[in-house]
Amino acid sequence: MEREIIDFAKRIFKFEEEDAGFFKIGNIYLVIANDMLSRSSDFPPKLSPKQIGWKVVTASVSDLAAMGAKPTHFSYSMGLNRADIPIIEELMKGIKEALDFYNMEFLSGDTNEAPELILDSVAIGFAENLLLRSNAKVGDVVCITGDLGRSYCSLLYLLGRVEEIEEKILEKFLKPVARVDEGLKLAKLANSAIDVSDGLSKELNLLANSSGVMIKVYEDKIPIREEVSEFCISNDLNPIDVALNSGEEYELLFTVSKDKLKELDFEFSIIGEVSKGKGVFLIGKETRPLLPGGWEHFSSR
Repeated sequence: MEREIIDFAKRIFKFEEEDAGFFKIGNIYLVIANDMLSRSSDFPPKLSPKQIGWKVVTASVSDLAAMGAKPTHFSYSMGLNRADIPIIEELMKGIKEALDFYNMEFLSGDTNEAPELILDSVAIGFAENLLLRSNAKVGDVVCITGDLGRSYCSLLYLLGRVEEIEEKILEKFLKPVARVDEGLKLAKLANSAIDVSDGLSKELNLLANSSGVMIKVYEDKIPIREEVSEFCISNDLNPIDVALNSGEEYELLFTVSKDKLKELDFEFSIIGEVSKGKGVFLIGKETRPLLPGGWEHFSSR
């Protein structure tokens, strides 16, 4: 249903779907990213108010990073019920801690009464060169920063579905970090990018569809930490499925021409390639279509 709502908006407002909106001022782009997070969908019960505040900022900043923008300013609107009032100070401290980390300034805020805690954030940044979902080129290699799967495993623990988890897995979900520095470097070298907020399989399909290309991904190249593999084995999970569908990773998925790879001075993994055609295919012992998975609002998943 979320996909249908976005498609309605695209038809009515006539815009191209990217991680953030933008327009040009002189020789620079003003980039604006907004995210809405709610208690029931995005904040597991064990998440502290400070961690919620940090996450709200990082979610929007990650969208700026995927566009190759440097974050500068932040604002929010907050809906809360009376039971949430005691946590607001700590939540705001978490927001402030994140703003200091990303070197951003607070602009404004608004508060209203609501049935549950809702935070709608707006992050503003500037870019000299834009990264777009729609610019992947045939012949590009497909790459990703960091590793995948820790957020999914953490969510299982925080929801009480598993009893034990290693701190190295949990730390990524509790205090995620947007790949701002990598995004700024990619803006000068990469052809396309998207952040992994709803799951790798979904982001790959968005990238392929937006660019009108086929993407082939190699199962054995997907970066999965040993701790995640061990966790999955212990809990009867498939590590590849977990990595493909783990949301809120905030890694950058990008495509770049092979001759630019040597200029990338940060850690990343090459996981596939861009070809002529349509769709996304996962190549392992056999080749199969990789359909969008991950998180989607208004879904039964």
